[in-house]
Amino acid sequence: MRKITSIIIILFILILSGCTQKTVLITFHENGGNELENISVDKGMEILLPKPEREGFTFISWKDRNGNSYTEKASFDFDIDLYAQWEINKFTVSFYVDENIFYEEEVIYLNSATPPIPSKEGFAFVGWDKEFDNVKSNMRVNAVFTEMTQGLELKKENNYYIVTNYSGDERTVIIPHHYEGFPVRFIADEAFYNNKTITEVFLPNTIIEIGKNAFANCTYLTKINFPESLLNINESAFEQAVSLTELEINAERIGLKAFYGCTDLTSITLNEGIKEIGDLAFLSAKITEIYIPDSINHIGNGAFDWCQKLKEIKTSKESFTRIKNLIDNAKLIYTNPTVVAIEK
Repeated sequence: MRKITSIIIILFILILSGCTQKTVLITFHENGGNELENISVDKGMEILLPKPEREGFTFISWKDRNGNSYTEKASFDFDIDLYAQWEINKFTVSFYVDENIFYEEEVIYLNSATPPIPSKEGFAFVGWDKEFDNVKSNMRVNAVFTEMTQGLELKKENNYYIVTNYSGDERTVIIPHHYEGFPVRFIADEAFYNNKTITEVFLPNTIIEIGKNAFANCTYLTKINFPESLLNINESAFEQAVSLTELEINAERIGLKAFYGCTDLTSITLNEGIKEIGDLAFLSAKITEIYIPDSINHIGNGAFDWCQKLKEIKTSKESFTRIKNLIDNAKLIYTNPTVVAIEK
Protein backbone atom coordinates (compact mmCIF):
# COMPACT_ATOMS: atom_id res chain seq x y z
CA MET A 1 0.00 0.00 0.00
CA ARG A 2 2.83 2.36 0.93
CA LYS A 3 4.57 1.49 -2.36
CA ILE A 4 1.48 2.38 -4.42
CA THR A 5 1.16 5.67 -2.57
CA SER A 6 4.78 6.55 -3.44
CA ILE A 7 4.18 5.86 -7.15
CA ILE A 8 1.10 8.06 -7.17
CA ILE A 9 3.04 10.88 -5.52
CA ILE A 10 5.83 10.63 -8.11
CA LEU A 11 3.37 10.71 -11.01
CA PHE A 12 1.64 13.69 -9.51
CA ILE A 13 4.94 15.54 -9.21
CA LEU A 14 5.79 14.76 -12.87
CA ILE A 15 2.40 15.96 -14.05
CA LEU A 16 2.68 19.04 -11.92
CA SER A 17 6.15 19.82 -13.27
CA GLY A 18 4.82 19.42 -16.84
CA CYS A 19 2.00 21.76 -16.12
CA THR A 20 4.38 24.32 -14.74
CA GLN A 21 6.78 24.25 -17.85
CA LYS A 22 7.44 27.88 -18.67
CA THR A 23 9.52 27.62 -21.85
CA VAL A 24 9.56 25.44 -24.95
CA LEU A 25 12.48 24.48 -27.20
CA ILE A 26 12.05 24.89 -30.97
CA THR A 27 14.52 22.77 -32.95
CA PHE A 28 14.99 23.63 -36.63
CA HIS A 29 15.91 21.06 -39.28
CA GLU A 30 17.00 23.07 -42.34
CA ASN A 31 17.05 20.21 -44.92
CA GLY A 32 19.92 21.71 -46.92
CA GLY A 33 19.35 25.34 -46.00
CA ASN A 34 21.65 27.61 -44.02
CA GLU A 35 22.07 26.55 -40.41
CA LEU A 36 19.77 28.18 -37.85
CA GLU A 37 20.12 28.29 -34.07
CA ASN A 38 17.48 26.48 -32.06
CA ILE A 39 15.51 28.81 -29.80
CA SER A 40 13.74 28.70 -26.43
CA VAL A 41 10.66 30.84 -25.98
CA ASP A 42 7.95 31.27 -23.42
CA LYS A 43 5.23 28.67 -23.62
CA GLY A 44 2.31 29.91 -25.75
CA MET A 45 4.20 32.97 -26.90
CA GLU A 46 3.62 33.92 -30.56
CA ILE A 47 6.89 34.27 -32.42
CA LEU A 48 8.04 35.17 -35.94
CA LEU A 49 9.58 32.06 -37.42
CA PRO A 50 12.90 32.45 -39.28
CA LYS A 51 13.16 31.83 -43.03
CA PRO A 52 16.20 29.81 -44.04
CA GLU A 53 17.95 30.22 -47.38
CA ARG A 54 19.10 27.57 -49.85
CA GLU A 55 20.70 28.16 -53.24
CA GLY A 56 18.41 27.18 -56.09
CA PHE A 57 15.38 26.69 -53.85
CA THR A 58 12.54 28.78 -52.43
CA PHE A 59 11.48 28.27 -48.81
CA ILE A 60 7.80 27.28 -48.52
CA SER A 61 7.05 26.60 -44.83
CA TRP A 62 7.97 24.66 -41.70
CA LYS A 63 6.31 21.35 -40.86
CA ASP A 64 6.22 19.38 -37.65
CA ARG A 65 6.26 15.61 -37.32
CA ASN A 66 2.47 15.49 -37.59
CA GLY A 67 2.42 17.30 -40.92
CA ASN A 68 1.19 20.61 -39.59
CA SER A 69 2.51 23.60 -41.51
CA TYR A 70 3.79 26.88 -40.10
CA THR A 71 4.70 29.89 -42.20
CA GLU A 72 5.36 33.24 -40.53
CA LYS A 73 3.99 33.28 -36.97
CA ALA A 74 3.26 30.46 -34.51
CA SER A 75 3.06 29.64 -30.79
CA PHE A 76 3.83 26.32 -29.08
CA ASP A 77 2.94 24.73 -25.77
CA PHE A 78 5.50 21.92 -25.97
CA ASP A 79 9.01 21.35 -27.30
CA ILE A 80 8.80 20.87 -31.07
CA ASP A 81 10.91 19.90 -34.10
CA LEU A 82 10.30 21.87 -37.27
CA TYR A 83 11.43 20.75 -40.76
CA ALA A 84 12.06 23.16 -43.64
CA GLN A 85 10.02 22.60 -46.82
CA TRP A 86 11.52 23.70 -50.14
CA GLU A 87 10.49 24.15 -53.76
CA ILE A 88 13.18 23.91 -56.45
CA ASN A 89 13.56 27.07 -58.53
CA LYS A 90 12.93 27.34 -62.26
CA PHE A 91 14.68 29.80 -64.54
CA THR A 92 14.11 31.10 -68.06
CA VAL A 93 16.81 30.71 -70.70
CA SER A 94 16.20 33.10 -73.60
CA PHE A 95 17.87 32.35 -76.93
CA TYR A 96 18.36 35.45 -79.08
CA VAL A 97 19.09 35.84 -82.77
CA ASP A 98 20.38 39.38 -83.24
CA GLU A 99 18.09 41.32 -80.88
CA ASN A 100 15.02 39.10 -81.20
CA ILE A 101 13.98 36.25 -78.93
CA PHE A 102 14.17 33.12 -81.03
CA TYR A 103 13.21 30.61 -78.34
CA GLU A 104 12.68 30.47 -74.57
CA GLU A 105 12.78 27.51 -72.23
CA GLU A 106 12.00 27.11 -68.53
CA VAL A 107 14.76 25.12 -66.84
CA ILE A 108 14.93 23.58 -63.37
CA TYR A 109 17.86 24.63 -61.18
CA LEU A 110 21.16 22.97 -62.23
CA ASN A 111 19.53 21.42 -65.29
CA SER A 112 20.43 22.24 -68.89
CA ALA A 113 18.47 23.95 -71.62
CA THR A 114 17.85 22.28 -74.97
CA PRO A 115 19.16 24.71 -77.60
CA PRO A 116 17.48 25.37 -80.93
CA ILE A 117 19.39 25.65 -84.22
CA PRO A 118 18.65 29.00 -85.88
CA SER A 119 19.45 29.99 -89.44
CA LYS A 120 20.43 33.27 -91.08
CA GLU A 121 20.81 33.85 -94.80
CA GLY A 122 24.42 34.14 -95.91
CA PHE A 123 25.76 32.85 -92.60
CA ALA A 124 26.45 29.57 -90.84
CA PHE A 125 25.33 29.06 -87.27
CA VAL A 126 28.40 28.57 -85.05
CA GLY A 127 26.82 28.12 -81.64
CA TRP A 128 25.78 30.16 -78.60
CA ASP A 129 27.89 32.72 -76.79
CA LYS A 130 27.36 31.21 -73.31
CA GLU A 131 27.12 27.78 -71.78
CA PHE A 132 23.66 26.86 -70.51
CA ASP A 133 24.47 23.73 -68.55
CA ASN A 134 23.77 23.75 -64.81
CA VAL A 135 21.51 26.78 -65.04
CA LYS A 136 21.42 28.85 -61.83
CA SER A 137 19.59 32.01 -62.90
CA ASN A 138 17.59 33.58 -65.69
CA MET A 139 19.90 34.09 -68.62
CA ARG A 140 20.18 35.38 -72.15
CA VAL A 141 22.31 33.62 -74.75
CA ASN A 142 23.05 34.99 -78.20
CA ALA A 143 23.45 33.14 -81.46
CA VAL A 144 26.89 33.36 -83.06
CA PHE A 145 27.14 33.25 -86.85
CA THR A 146 29.99 33.24 -89.33
CA GLU A 147 29.99 34.08 -93.00
CA MET A 148 29.20 31.18 -95.30
CA THR A 149 28.85 31.10 -99.04
CA GLN A 150 25.48 29.94 -100.28
CA GLY A 151 25.60 26.69 -102.23
CA LEU A 152 27.99 24.85 -99.93
CA GLU A 153 26.78 21.38 -99.00
CA LEU A 154 27.88 19.91 -95.69
CA LYS A 155 27.43 16.48 -94.16
CA LYS A 156 27.58 15.68 -90.46
CA GLU A 157 29.85 12.88 -89.29
CA ASN A 158 30.08 12.15 -85.57
CA ASN A 159 30.85 15.55 -84.00
CA TYR A 160 32.05 17.44 -87.06
CA TYR A 161 31.01 18.47 -90.57
CA ILE A 162 32.49 17.71 -94.00
CA VAL A 163 32.17 20.02 -97.02
CA THR A 164 30.95 17.63 -99.70
CA ASN A 165 29.98 19.84 -102.66
CA TYR A 166 29.52 23.35 -103.94
CA SER A 167 26.65 24.21 -106.26
CA GLY A 168 26.73 28.00 -105.94
CA ASP A 169 27.86 30.63 -108.39
CA GLU A 170 29.91 32.89 -106.10
CA ARG A 171 33.51 33.43 -107.13
CA THR A 172 34.70 33.85 -103.55
CA VAL A 173 33.90 30.89 -101.30
CA ILE A 174 33.96 31.29 -97.53
CA ILE A 175 33.85 28.00 -95.65
CA PRO A 176 32.57 28.37 -92.07
CA HIS A 177 34.61 27.17 -89.12
CA HIS A 178 31.46 25.79 -87.47
CA TYR A 179 28.11 24.69 -88.79
CA GLU A 180 25.05 24.11 -86.60
CA GLY A 181 27.27 24.09 -83.53
CA PHE A 182 29.95 21.65 -84.75
CA PRO A 183 33.38 22.30 -86.33
CA VAL A 184 33.94 21.92 -90.06
CA ARG A 185 36.91 19.51 -90.33
CA PHE A 186 37.20 18.11 -93.85
CA ILE A 187 36.96 19.04 -97.52
CA ALA A 188 35.69 15.85 -99.16
CA ASP A 189 37.16 14.15 -102.21
CA GLU A 190 36.15 16.04 -105.38
CA ALA A 191 34.11 18.57 -103.38
CA PHE A 192 34.99 21.38 -105.86
CA TYR A 193 36.29 19.23 -108.70
CA ASN A 194 36.29 20.89 -112.13
CA ASN A 195 34.58 24.03 -110.83
CA LYS A 196 34.95 26.84 -113.36
CA THR A 197 33.55 29.65 -111.22
CA ILE A 198 35.54 29.97 -108.00
CA THR A 199 38.58 32.23 -107.90
CA GLU A 200 39.24 32.47 -104.15
CA VAL A 201 38.63 30.13 -101.20
CA PHE A 202 38.91 30.91 -97.49
CA LEU A 203 39.49 27.85 -95.28
CA PRO A 204 38.83 28.16 -91.53
CA ASN A 205 41.28 27.18 -88.81
CA THR A 206 39.30 24.02 -88.11
CA ILE A 207 40.03 22.19 -91.37
CA ILE A 208 42.40 19.25 -90.92
CA GLU A 209 42.24 17.54 -94.32
CA ILE A 210 41.67 18.34 -97.98
CA GLY A 211 40.49 15.30 -99.92
CA LYS A 212 41.64 13.76 -103.20
CA ASN A 213 40.89 15.92 -106.23
CA ALA A 214 39.06 18.34 -103.97
CA PHE A 215 40.03 21.37 -106.11
CA ALA A 216 41.45 19.57 -109.14
CA ASN A 217 40.80 21.29 -112.49
CA CYS A 218 39.57 24.45 -110.76
CA THR A 219 41.25 26.42 -113.51
CA TYR A 220 40.15 29.88 -112.34
CA LEU A 221 41.20 29.42 -108.70
CA THR A 222 43.90 32.02 -107.97
CA LYS A 223 44.03 32.12 -104.18
CA ILE A 224 43.53 29.77 -101.22
CA ASN A 225 44.83 29.82 -97.66
CA PHE A 226 46.07 26.80 -95.71
CA PRO A 227 45.27 27.17 -91.99
CA GLU A 228 47.56 26.00 -89.21
CA SER A 229 45.03 23.31 -88.30
CA LEU A 230 45.63 21.51 -91.61
CA LEU A 231 47.30 18.10 -91.48
CA ASN A 232 46.85 16.52 -94.92
CA ILE A 233 46.60 17.75 -98.50
CA ASN A 234 45.71 14.56 -100.28
CA GLU A 235 46.45 13.14 -103.71
CA SER A 236 45.83 15.49 -106.65
CA ALA A 237 43.97 17.91 -104.38
CA PHE A 238 44.91 20.88 -106.62
CA GLU A 239 46.04 19.09 -109.76
CA GLN A 240 45.75 21.36 -112.80
CA ALA A 241 44.58 24.34 -110.74
CA VAL A 242 46.57 26.29 -113.28
CA SER A 243 45.78 29.82 -112.06
CA LEU A 244 47.31 29.46 -108.60
CA THR A 245 50.33 31.76 -108.31
CA GLU A 246 51.35 31.81 -104.64
CA LEU A 247 51.11 29.23 -101.86
CA GLU A 248 51.90 29.37 -98.15
CA ILE A 249 51.40 25.84 -96.93
CA ASN A 250 50.72 24.66 -93.40
CA ALA A 251 50.26 20.89 -93.38
CA GLU A 252 52.10 17.82 -92.19
CA ARG A 253 51.70 15.96 -95.44
CA ILE A 254 51.50 17.07 -99.09
CA GLY A 255 50.23 14.11 -101.09
CA LEU A 256 51.03 12.57 -104.45
CA LYS A 257 50.55 15.07 -107.31
CA ALA A 258 48.94 17.51 -104.87
CA PHE A 259 49.84 20.56 -107.03
CA TYR A 260 50.69 18.69 -110.22
CA GLY A 261 50.51 20.90 -113.29
CA CYS A 262 49.98 24.19 -111.42
CA THR A 263 52.00 25.93 -114.07
CA ASP A 264 51.56 29.53 -112.82
CA LEU A 265 53.04 28.89 -109.38
CA THR A 266 55.86 31.37 -108.85
CA SER A 267 56.07 31.31 -105.04
CA ILE A 268 55.79 28.39 -102.62
CA THR A 269 56.36 28.81 -98.88
CA LEU A 270 56.61 25.60 -96.90
CA ASN A 271 56.18 26.38 -93.21
CA GLU A 272 57.85 24.49 -90.39
CA GLY A 273 55.88 21.38 -89.47
CA ILE A 274 55.63 19.89 -92.96
CA LYS A 275 56.98 16.34 -92.83
CA GLU A 276 56.29 14.84 -96.24
CA ILE A 277 56.17 16.00 -99.85
CA GLY A 278 54.66 13.37 -102.13
CA ASP A 279 55.74 12.18 -105.57
CA LEU A 280 55.26 14.72 -108.37
CA ALA A 281 53.75 17.14 -105.85
CA PHE A 282 54.85 20.37 -107.59
CA LEU A 283 55.48 19.21 -111.15
CA SER A 284 55.81 22.09 -113.64
CA ALA A 285 55.74 24.93 -111.12
CA LYS A 286 57.51 28.14 -112.21
CA ILE A 287 59.27 28.74 -108.88
CA THR A 288 62.90 29.90 -108.96
CA GLU A 289 63.70 28.97 -105.37
CA ILE A 290 62.16 27.21 -102.37
CA TYR A 291 63.07 26.75 -98.72
CA ILE A 292 62.73 23.24 -97.23
CA PRO A 293 62.07 23.38 -93.47
CA ASP A 294 63.89 21.19 -90.94
CA SER A 295 60.73 19.21 -90.24
CA ILE A 296 60.80 17.49 -93.68
CA ASN A 297 61.64 13.79 -93.53
CA HIS A 298 60.47 12.65 -96.97
CA ILE A 299 60.60 14.14 -100.47
CA GLY A 300 58.92 11.95 -103.07
CA ASN A 301 60.22 11.00 -106.49
CA GLY A 302 59.88 13.81 -108.96
CA ALA A 303 58.45 16.21 -106.38
CA PHE A 304 59.88 19.15 -108.36
CA ASP A 305 60.05 17.59 -111.83
CA TRP A 306 59.84 20.01 -114.76
CA CYS A 307 60.35 22.98 -112.47
CA GLN A 308 62.75 24.29 -115.09
CA LYS A 309 63.20 27.72 -113.49
CA LEU A 310 64.09 26.27 -110.08
CA LYS A 311 67.69 27.32 -109.36
CA GLU A 312 68.05 26.97 -105.59
CA ILE A 313 66.62 24.77 -102.88
CA LYS A 314 67.48 26.32 -99.55
CA THR A 315 67.64 24.68 -96.16
CA SER A 316 69.22 25.33 -92.78
CA LYS A 317 72.85 24.54 -92.09
CA GLU A 318 71.76 22.10 -89.39
CA SER A 319 69.68 20.02 -91.83
CA PHE A 320 71.72 20.57 -94.99
CA THR A 321 73.25 17.10 -95.38
CA ARG A 322 70.04 15.22 -94.55
CA ILE A 323 67.81 17.29 -96.82
CA LYS A 324 70.34 17.27 -99.66
CA ASN A 325 70.24 13.47 -99.52
CA LEU A 326 66.43 13.55 -99.64
CA ILE A 327 66.55 15.77 -102.73
CA ASP A 328 69.21 13.63 -104.43
CA ASN A 329 67.07 10.54 -103.81
CA ALA A 330 63.99 12.25 -105.29
CA LYS A 331 65.45 11.71 -108.79
CA LEU A 332 64.33 15.04 -110.18
CA ILE A 333 64.16 15.41 -113.94
CA TYR A 334 64.17 18.50 -116.15
CA THR A 335 65.38 20.56 -113.21
CA ASN A 336 68.80 20.85 -111.65
CA PRO A 337 68.68 23.09 -108.59
CA THR A 338 71.58 23.77 -106.25
CA VAL A 339 70.97 22.92 -102.58
CA VAL A 340 72.12 25.86 -100.46
CA ALA A 341 72.62 26.01 -96.69
CA ILE A 342 71.53 29.24 -95.03
CA GLU A 343 71.28 30.66 -91.54
CA LYS A 344 67.83 30.29 -89.99
